[in-house]
Amino acid sequence: MAESRPTRDTVPPSAGSIDPSLYEAVFHNSLDGILIADDDARYIDVNAAACEIVGRTRKELIGERVGTFVEHPSDAQVLWEKAKQSGTIRAEIAVLRPDGQKRYIEFTAVANFVPGRHLILVRDFTHRRNLDEQIRNASKMEAIGRLAGGVAHDFNNLLMVITSYTELMLDSMADFDPLRKKAQEVLKASARAASLTRQLLAFSRKQVLDPQFQDFNILLREMSKLLGRVLGENVEVKLDLRENLGSVYADRGQIEQIMMHLAVNARDVMPEGGRFTVRTANVDFDGSYSRLPGSPPPGEFVMMSVEDTGNGMSRDVLSHLFEPFFSTKAMGKGTGLGLAAVYGIVKQSGGFIWVDSEEGHGSRFKMYFPRAVQGKEEQLGRRASFIPETRPAVVLLVEDEEALRAAAGDFLETRGYKIMTARDGTEALSMASKFAERIDVLITDLVMPGISGRVLAQELVKIHPETKVMYMSGYDDETVMVNGEIDSSSAFLRKPFRMDALSAKIREVLGEESRSSGSGPT
Repeated sequence: MAESRPTRDTVPPSAGSIDPSLYEAVFHNSLDGILIADDDARYIDVNAAACEIVGRTRKELIGERVGTFVEHPSDAQVLWEKAKQSGTIRAEIAVLRPDGQKRYIEFTAVANFVPGRHLILVRDFTHRRNLDEQIRNASKMEAIGRLAGGVAHDFNNLLMVITSYTELMLDSMADFDPLRKKAQEVLKASARAASLTRQLLAFSRKQVLDPQFQDFNILLREMSKLLGRVLGENVEVKLDLRENLGSVYADRGQIEQIMMHLAVNARDVMPEGGRFTVRTANVDFDGSYSRLPGSPPPGEFVMMSVEDTGNGMSRDVLSHLFEPFFSTKAMGKGTGLGLAAVYGIVKQSGGFIWVDSEEGHGSRFKMYFPRAVQGKEEQLGRRASFIPETRPAVVLLVEDEEALRAAAGDFLETRGYKIMTARDGTEALSMASKFAERIDVLITDLVMPGISGRVLAQELVKIHPETKVMYMSGYDDETVMVNGEIDSSSAFLRKPFRMDALSAKIREVLGEESRSSGSGPT
């Protein structure tokens, strides 16, 4: 095909004695697209950059009307008329390529730059637009995460009050009491509500993790049968696992939760059956990736990807995919928290997640976790000394939520413990400094106004070195936790918990599990 050349009547008359070949060189070598149209709004010349942007050859473009290939041709017609009236306009518009891609372009249109000839300069800003959208989404997800974590924390405290007093009511009821069954239903409803808050906390990256060195290949092989049952007989489960896979320092239960959520999601988008493929691989990222928002920094990672052959997702659905309570399912068919939990678990585990999906072409979730170097075994647990059987154990309970503090204190007193309560760390330290007897257990919320639970524990054991420490919280705050991990020398209870679980944990901390049931608090 002969190369396009600007004709004499497309060179501006103001060019004077400047060699027309200069304009020809600019036209052909410009990185921006240049299109020239006549009064009938048909292209009479285009350069190579314009052809690349719209994904069509010069032969396909010449003679076509302006706006033929844009997403909304009527918008292009309106802009064309405005350009002819005002002389020059600048705007943005979306172009649809034959390969299905959508390109976003910004353009300047100059009417009658030569009588009867109209110039359109176009620049593809799709990549910049996508980066801006990633930055906005990352900021939005962070803000939603903080909100979700705060709501879940407060809701957990309310659930604790409900369950605590319900358990106290059950303790005082006879087995044949007609209200007993109703009180038990309250506990069941509270347990269901607690499962929702756990998913919110997973999204907000505020869960307390129990990380261990994991081999994803072993974990996935062990889960394959369970995944098959979740997906159904009409979905094929395929494992493509790379040998010599690196280890990941992660919470096994959380990784299993990721797989279950993704399996449920895949099952719902493949009602007629399909294929569910899980892949693993070792991946090394160089510095070029870290320049993109939400991308892994340079380093060694273990990749785990999950693919389905469902209907895929639109761009709009992708932009909201990980938001809590966002769901494309019918009302009552889902909580909208599954993928939000996946996002939070991956991020809290130090990883990154990318999603690739197009309508009609399925979806692929790619998760990258930092590769771990397995070292010394973590020191798990500890030995606790027995307390004398001649006196009740002394428990210092520190909780800023008044109703919960009162409920837990009341319950523990019924179990034979001597209870001291404080509303914050400052009050607790003041009480401890004046208390001459032994304080057997400190039970403290991790996140409180003023002194945090961890700082309180550090200061209190200086006054009472015999004191065992037990933390409780609905989530872990970065100011008092390190990488979501509890100090292995301390016990932990995740809110909301049953009061019987609290009592059992205290017995465990005090080393009472080997003592006879008739001695000491029960």
